Amino acid sequence: MNEDLDNDFQKLYEKYKLARRKFCHDLEKLQRREENIRGYYTPRNVFNRWRDSIEGKKWKQNQYEKQQGKCACFGCAFVAQSPEYLEIDHIKPIATHPELSVNIKNLRLLCPPCNRRKGRR
Repeated sequence: MNEDLDNDFQKLYEKYKLARRKFCHDLEKLQRREENIRGYYTPRNVFNRWRDSIEGKKWKQNQYEKQQGKCACFGCAFVAQSPEYLEIDHIKPIATHPELSVNIKNLRLLCPPCNRRKGRR
């Protein structure tokens, strides 16, 4: 009788360990999925998707024409042959103003050297 209880307990314990392992595995999968979803919606990724979209490319072309191919940085004489040579700059950085990541009033075109020199200032 005691041996039967030990066997039943052992079987039950094995089922518990299997269920716990499966639960932990499923939980890890959900946590990885949550990280991916959160990462998808970071302000930088939202901006990158907008920049690469048709709307973002149209904005860059229109801004290039408004700026007449010139860098928006005061005193810079750089003139680009096409919009690809200019970079989209955030006047107020994404790091400190994530809500403005795709606000076109916060964007301008700069030449690469000016954009690098500006950094996060």
